[in-house]
Amino acid sequence: MYRLADCLDFDDSLHLHAEEGEHVFPESFKNCVDRTLALQCDYSIKKFSLKCHIGAHNECQRACVGRWISNVVGRGVVELDLQIIDWGLHFLPPQLFASKTLVKLTLGTALNLGKLPSDVLLPSLKFLFIDTVFFEYEDFCYVLLAGCPVLEELSVHHKNNAIPHTISSPTVKRLSVDYNLHREDELSFDLPNLEYLHYSDFALYEYPQVNLDSLVEAKLELYPSEHVERPDVTNLIMGIRNVEILHLSSASVEDLKGYRSDVSMRWNQVKLHILDYGGTDKSIDAANIVDIIVSYALMDQKSHDLNSNRDDNAIILWICFRPSPPSGTFISMVPKTFDTICSKDAISWLPDEVLGKILSLISTKQAVSTSVLSKKWRTIFRLVDNLEFDDSFSLQAEQDLTLRKHVRHVFTEDFKNLVDRTLALQCDYPIKKFSIKCHVSKYDERQKACVRLWISNVVGRGVFELDLRMKDPGIHFLPPHLFASKTLVKLTLGTQLCLGKLPSYVSLPSLKSLFIDTIFFYDIEDLSYVLLAGCPVLEELSVHHHDFPATPHTISSPTVKRLSVDYHSPDDVDSASHMSFDLPKLVYLEYSHCALGEYCQINLESLVEAKLDLGLERKVLRLDVTDLIIGISNVQTLHLSPDSVHVIYSYCRYGLPVFENLVNLSLGSKNNEGWKLLAYLLKQSTKLETLIVKDLNGYTGDVSMPLNKVKVLHILGYRGTAEEVKQLKSFLGAFEYLCCVLLAGCPVLEELSVHHHDFSATPHTISSPTVKRLSVDYHSPDDVDSASHMSFDLPKLVYLEYSHCALGEYWQINLESLVEAKLDLCLERRVKRLDVTDLIKGIRNVQNLHLSPDSVHVIYSYCRYGLPVFENLVSLSLGSKNNQGWKLLAYLLKQSTKLETLIVKDLNGYTGDVSMPLNKVKVLHLLGYRGTADEVKQLKSFLGEFECLELVQVDVTEAAEDDGKILQSKRDLMMLLGVSLPSKCQFKVT
Repeated sequence: MYRLADCLDFDDSLHLHAEEGEHVFPESFKNCVDRTLALQCDYSIKKFSLKCHIGAHNECQRACVGRWISNVVGRGVVELDLQIIDWGLHFLPPQLFASKTLVKLTLGTALNLGKLPSDVLLPSLKFLFIDTVFFEYEDFCYVLLAGCPVLEELSVHHKNNAIPHTISSPTVKRLSVDYNLHREDELSFDLPNLEYLHYSDFALYEYPQVNLDSLVEAKLELYPSEHVERPDVTNLIMGIRNVEILHLSSASVEDLKGYRSDVSMRWNQVKLHILDYGGTDKSIDAANIVDIIVSYALMDQKSHDLNSNRDDNAIILWICFRPSPPSGTFISMVPKTFDTICSKDAISWLPDEVLGKILSLISTKQAVSTSVLSKKWRTIFRLVDNLEFDDSFSLQAEQDLTLRKHVRHVFTEDFKNLVDRTLALQCDYPIKKFSIKCHVSKYDERQKACVRLWISNVVGRGVFELDLRMKDPGIHFLPPHLFASKTLVKLTLGTQLCLGKLPSYVSLPSLKSLFIDTIFFYDIEDLSYVLLAGCPVLEELSVHHHDFPATPHTISSPTVKRLSVDYHSPDDVDSASHMSFDLPKLVYLEYSHCALGEYCQINLESLVEAKLDLGLERKVLRLDVTDLIIGISNVQTLHLSPDSVHVIYSYCRYGLPVFENLVNLSLGSKNNEGWKLLAYLLKQSTKLETLIVKDLNGYTGDVSMPLNKVKVLHILGYRGTAEEVKQLKSFLGAFEYLCCVLLAGCPVLEELSVHHHDFSATPHTISSPTVKRLSVDYHSPDDVDSASHMSFDLPKLVYLEYSHCALGEYWQINLESLVEAKLDLCLERRVKRLDVTDLIKGIRNVQNLHLSPDSVHVIYSYCRYGLPVFENLVSLSLGSKNNQGWKLLAYLLKQSTKLETLIVKDLNGYTGDVSMPLNKVKVLHLLGYRGTADEVKQLKSFLGEFECLELVQVDVTEAAEDDGKILQSKRDLMMLLGVSLPSKCQFKVT
């Protein structure tokens, strides 16, 4: 039973004995660990924790520790906690740095490591905690971290010398750094995916590189050091400028360069001085600021030193930024602005524009209440550009005179006064959005006049978005100004509102989105021929009509691209009812209604996707949906509800048209009729590739499916019963070309690996709506030929690793969320005509791209229609076998305007005759450098092609060091190549 224990924890604290003035673990502790590990044999282990003290010259104890670590690593340990105090040189076993199972690793405390193995690879490590560990040169960053491809959380604490001065990783998301050592040094952060940073240290004289593009939250604790006369944290602050949440200790506020040093704290009083962002820009973009909260500790002057740097004196400033600030709006933060802050008010010192944005984020009723605070706040309220009113909590009852027992609710006098007072306070200041939900009296013309007055007010102030949800069973005339607004972009009208005759001069030149919810038009043609006719740039239209008379039966617009129609008014249809759609530019249609007897005009020539939900209504005696189905026959994607399937099968009286463009079909069936319709649709849709079936209900196998080219079958609602298994087997037999059956049994799948070696039937379609990480490794040369193809439909994929031979066609590449891609494409003699154009276009959104030497050759030779523009590419890694690779690099530099980091595996084949275009590459990383005379010449020539370099790093191979082919010192190499580098560029040899 003891062998099953998978968590072991050893601590020598109670067993220490003195040895030459230092404490080391005794023989009894060694025997305890040896016996425990021997008892467990080779059983698997999850966690191993070891805390021990080793003598500075005791090699026997070091060997024991190495043996223990090797034992648990060999047994697949997941979490390893090594707290070893050893002031001598300690070499950890190589097996530790090649563990495939290790997820969490802790190394410390006061541990002096020797040279790490160059092939460190910890493919599963996600958490790393380093506490006062001494590394040789830059082993920490460029060996240890470089060998952790999925590392997400990193903590680096150091209480002694030899601090790592570069922290670099492309995957780390959370970082904690705690140094706090007096030193004159520099520190760089290269962590493009970092989201959270906690940095505690003395302010340093330089931060050469701060790459924290994805940072969301930062906590800074910086202190003055007597060893650093002129600290400069400008680059650090610029590097964290994208944060949404920022925490600054009081020492940080005082000692960051650009901050004033006179931050003082008094009883109930705080003076805050906001930093200047270096150079001449002494302002903060107020348009970024969504919220500012200042919390501070009140101090007793008698018992506390005001100049103390203690944490309990800290001022914490949280500033939340929006991701994309509008340009041109800067609010000066001069220290005098803050001198008047006192106990009465803690936020009035903020600029009016910032306060106005804050008020726009809270409810209108709360925002209005601030106007009573002071005259200043009354002025600030005018800057609120988002007003929302809802009478739901202040309704009063009203007797309906036509129906004695029927009681309606209408808005109260208090609600009227609130809206009137709010609009009066704002005067004529511009407004972006106005929303009102109210119940209007059927008989009270005064209430209707109030509503018209409110609408006229905001339209006159240039409102962009107007949401009018009014219930008024009487005739309601909206103000003419509404239908002549030049600024209105989005308009919502509803609900159960009877409009009077619309003005004939409707003109809404900016309106792009219109939502109509149960509106009674005085003239039934007013919707299309008056309202829609006056919207020349309208793109999105929704028309809903529920349980109300006068359902609009004609929808016509030359510009609308997206339409949603939802009609459910059974008392308003009969056998004479009809429907018309005249929308030549419509791309997307969602139509829910009962089937009618006639569809007079269906002009939907640009339609790409349609969703139909057609039901039956007993009052419509003769149905015929033929014209409707013919009108949508150009669609590429078609969704049919089970009711629609029944209606089309029974009442498409003149047969189905040919669907020439249909590639995706989704349907559900209630009975055998649905499967008969599916067979008919398969016959009429020669290009159909993807079929989505909502369930196999009613499928008996007696319906023969025609020959088809369906490649992807997606079955929803599969429960796995014996009957369904039988149905599924029978159903799948009807699809000879099927290459991917995607059952909805993995709704949260995030990571997928598909490897296929020397075997037939290689999967050539991979589709999932949830997968974020994908690894594909295909090596079946006998299973590919000139007709082979590949498709990826993975809209949420973030990481792709794809190793395969290049093919002749890539049918569908949907990788819109891709961030990082690694391609290893090779040539296969059986594939005669290659073309990787669609594959490369599909990955053009990547930020990080890795290309093997074979891939470089394939892309250069067989991307037949040219490279796309890589708008987001910031990091590129490639290798080349010959001169073609350097020509491709020149082309990539031209197409990647944001590229900043270039990693070249070696300079093989580079002759200098390929001219690199103007570029913005800042970091150049050269791998596999051997130091030969030819390579020195190649390197000098290559560096001359990059004018913006800030860092050049050359990684020397171990073989080169052994052979003595490289210059003997870093200083010599820097002197040799220094003439090729810009003056501000750093040069590193590792």
